Amino acid sequence: MNNEISFHPATLVDKSMQNTGNYYLNPLFEWMCLLASYTTAFMHLLPIFQRYKVGVTSNNEVIYWQHDLQGNCRGGKIMKYLSNGHRDKQYGAKWVHSALNLHDFNLCQVPFGLHLLPSFPSNCTIAVVESEKTALLAAAYNVVYLNNENRLPLFIATGGAGNLNNTLKYLKGRKVVIFPDEDQTIAWAKIASKHASSFRSLSIDSTVRQAVIDGILPPKSDLGDLLAIRQQYICQQ
Repeated sequence: MNNEISFHPATLVDKSMQNTGNYYLNPLFEWMCLLASYTTAFMHLLPIFQRYKVGVTSNNEVIYWQHDLQGNCRGGKIMKYLSNGHRDKQYGAKWVHSALNLHDFNLCQVPFGLHLLPSFPSNCTIAVVESEKTALLAAAYNVVYLNNENRLPLFIATGGAGNLNNTLKYLKGRKVVIFPDEDQTIAWAKIASKHASSFRSLSIDSTVRQAVIDGILPPKSDLGDLLAIRQQYICQQ
């Protein structure tokens, strides 16, 4: 068995991001643009997708590429979305190495967006969410509506409810705020409490859970759901 970490070539990643016209045909990208319905969304959203290394397949699926701190591509998670921004439940998530039948590929995941960490100063807040889509939404919301890129936090995604421990090990010594999905609030708070001493600061944001309690959001919602509601409200003003 191969125990060495496997990498995808940069040319493969670049190819999935080369034709910017493909983004405007992608249901997730189109939904996020329509959600904001501001010209600034079009100006900022494409750079955000490319900065986070989001690719698009020939079937208009999204590829969430995972890059480590050295810029190596550890893997690519493929997801299909509907025009309403939700995942197409008929298609489960799959990995690029599986789609390419790379049977000896040794997948060693890192958080989505981790490669951006070195470009953020040590006093910058790192915001941790579960979903890659939520990280993109949060980044776009902050750029478009808060409009101060120099003071924005870096949003990274664990890529799964069980990946918080793996994410936190890369963030030691940083200021970290964790935004759990509503149904993971207690579980993630317990994990955070075990690691708190390793960080400049580490806190759990319970805004999403409170929104569920208040009836604003349905159970199992996440930060992305809350931001979508806020964006819709702003656009109606």
